[in-house]
Amino acid sequence: VATYLHAILAAAGYRTGLLTSPHAYRITDRWRVNGRVMNDKTFASLVEQIQPALEQYARTSPYDTVSFFELTDILGFLHFAQQRVQWAVLEVGLGGAYCSSNVITHKDAAIVTNIGWDHVELLGPRKIDIAREKAGIINTPCHVFTMEKQARLRDLFAQRTKKYGGAFHYIEAKNFRVRQTDIRGTDFTY
Repeated sequence: VATYLHAILAAAGYRTGLLTSPHAYRITDRWRVNGRVMNDKTFASLVEQIQPALEQYARTSPYDTVSFFELTDILGFLHFAQQRVQWAVLEVGLGGAYCSSNVITHKDAAIVTNIGWDHVELLGPRKIDIAREKAGIINTPCHVFTMEKQARLRDLFAQRTKKYGGAFHYIEAKNFRVRQTDIRGTDFTY
């Protein structure tokens, strides 16, 4: 979903950043701007830029060290700011409620994909538990989109959206059709 959105926004002429995880082959695969993966020189420069702040944090903070995932989000946010992206598409990590990507104070949209059985050992043994964690990305007034098939999970997302003053959108599968998928990408109608 994040990759689709990134491609759509970039094709529409917007300077668009994409943050995904995990990386497929190299750590720099996590960050793209208009389809281009971050290069090694930029990665090294970003690490050098944040190193003093990380060292100070390690010396002075009463909290745990910054996690690997948090560090990759920080690098992505800095990269997108320096690249002056107009849109940043952020794939949320584990769950959502406590994901470091959730520090963004303004979002135009939050998309919750169908709830599956991922990370049950951390998110909970039932789909409703997993849905509650994933609904944690809904924490500002924004448009919320889902294709979730189970009504009680959709209702949870709709209630949370209402709580924060957003607009809830249920996308029915019958309105979305993949026409062709090949090595160049996916062609679909909505």
